[in-house]
Amino acid sequence: QFQAVLEIERGKNMKNQIIIQSYEDVDKSLYDYQKDHTKEFIGNYNAYQFFGNNISYKEADNSVEKMANYLQNVLKVKPGEVVAVIAPGLPEVGELLYSISKNGATYFGIDPRNSAATIKDFLNLAEVKHIFMFDQAFVKVDSIIDQTKVEDVTVLSVKDSMKPIMWKLFHTSELAKSRKKNSITDKIGVEDLTVIKEQIARLNGKDILTKEDQKMIKKLKVYEDILLTAAKNLYYTNPPKTGYIDLENALTNTSDEYTFDSIYDNNIPATITLTSGTTGTPKVVPTYARSYNVKVRDYANTTMPISVGDKMLAMPPFIMYGEVFMHMAYIRGVQNVIIPDITRYAYSDIILKNRINHVVGVPSQALQLAENEKAMKKIAPFVKTISVGGNKMLLEHEQIIDNAFQKNGSDVVVTQGYSMTELTPSSFTNTPGHKKQGSGQALGDTNAIIINEDTNEILGPNEKGLLLINSETMFKGYYKNPLETEKVFRYINGVEYVETGDIAYYDDDNYYYIVDRKKHSIIRPDGHNNFPSEMEEVIVNDPAVEDCAVVGYPYPDYQNPTGYYPKAHIVLKEEYKGLETEVEARLKKTCLEKLLSERDVPYYYEFHDSLPLTPVFKPDKIALMKMDEEEMKAKQKVKTK
Repeated sequence: QFQAVLEIERGKNMKNQIIIQSYEDVDKSLYDYQKDHTKEFIGNYNAYQFFGNNISYKEADNSVEKMANYLQNVLKVKPGEVVAVIAPGLPEVGELLYSISKNGATYFGIDPRNSAATIKDFLNLAEVKHIFMFDQAFVKVDSIIDQTKVEDVTVLSVKDSMKPIMWKLFHTSELAKSRKKNSITDKIGVEDLTVIKEQIARLNGKDILTKEDQKMIKKLKVYEDILLTAAKNLYYTNPPKTGYIDLENALTNTSDEYTFDSIYDNNIPATITLTSGTTGTPKVVPTYARSYNVKVRDYANTTMPISVGDKMLAMPPFIMYGEVFMHMAYIRGVQNVIIPDITRYAYSDIILKNRINHVVGVPSQALQLAENEKAMKKIAPFVKTISVGGNKMLLEHEQIIDNAFQKNGSDVVVTQGYSMTELTPSSFTNTPGHKKQGSGQALGDTNAIIINEDTNEILGPNEKGLLLINSETMFKGYYKNPLETEKVFRYINGVEYVETGDIAYYDDDNYYYIVDRKKHSIIRPDGHNNFPSEMEEVIVNDPAVEDCAVVGYPYPDYQNPTGYYPKAHIVLKEEYKGLETEVEARLKKTCLEKLLSERDVPYYYEFHDSLPLTPVFKPDKIALMKMDEEEMKAKQKVKTK
């Protein structure tokens, strides 16, 4: 039985005490698992950090019990019901994960940045009756609430975990901003926020932006900022009379005592999570408590230098990685540092100001950190791990990050995680002392094979093929979607595997390398396969290039394509803007030299000020393909005329 050693400091004047904990007993609820493993932290350590406020394990434990009682006694939540949490990172969201678990219900994290229509569709899919809603999502939720089965909405706010003086300053400042431009909000109305966002997206999607377009985008963004500020405060300045409950008021008369035993049924998912899966179509993945707990066990059995009292940057609680890592940190005595919107701050400032020991994010964020030489000198001494996932990291970028730490006297190396929501992250990872660039080893009981997609033949080392994974934590099927469920499973020699949709291979030492997404592969009119990541890797290594995404451009038209040609969408560094013609000529030459074949280089190049991003900051290739489709439609209209 694996046992992990946790070092616990009981204060400056006390010696370290070694506590032996077993992570093996995983078949229990998230609530019970955290109760078993956090007893020693109560009274000694902090669970969360939020806007400078340290929330202790004791305070968090009291909040979990109080909200669990509120769910059961006031909202009358029943086992098996789905409770939606439409919010960014907040301490209350982490606490709700355990409170909902104690009631035997299912947590459903939804990104509040989704459109009102999307939120409505997912609430109806899960037949949600109870919502915990971030106040800034009020306008969206209120516009669709009557079209759902929702019975009550409990409102969350940044104020709930802020120190009173901090909230007063924050709220006064935000309210002043919203009132400053009353003339504008009176003219266009908060409800027009979605329209403004659509107008900005439409203008940004044009091939050529005129000066008038650029002025209009700037003006619309000013309106957008004003309306967002107004929307934040609308709930507080003019709250609805019925149907909405402020969390602070709701919990005023609720006990924080342990009043009932947790309800656990291993057939009820602990969470359901939105994903695009392997096909790009939005789906919902149910994940069971055992899978989360197994991942805590598996990570504890690695060489990652995690100690009690460390700090970890929390990821969004509506993606699987965010939920898994928040649970893991809480169980291990690591303080979750929560920033509701990290895009408002420089990434290096977040790490430095909060002294984050365990940095998590996407490759572009890690690269941004490494390239900030001034910040790295201060950051390197206290960062213990830096982990990335969500997108393939280029070898050149991995080397830049590793070198940045080594240059500043640190032996930290960037580690990559690979998985998918359907498998419960991570499936592969590389850890200190066990790393090859661009690769990862199977974590825990992950059983991976590479097959020939057409023949189902299992391939050997260094042969590229479709990656299939079987593991203890793989899901059982999509939520209320049997057709998509049937597509994702494949049976090889009587064993059920999840088809990842990724092209990969492994080497003689069983390190796995992801080549590209199958759905991103580009099939040319002559039938030849192009892998975008190979082209992207060459392009972003050019000193002029800030970012790049390669997608398939339909040929001969978007309605009846006989194939696709690779098109590179590129963002140049500021100092190279205006030199697009020269850069394109150089890239064409470099790609041909590096990739060798004319069939493996981009056919088209297009330059942008920025690329559209997904909620987890990856280049949004679906959005880029839609932009290309609109471009082709416009060209065909011109030809018709």
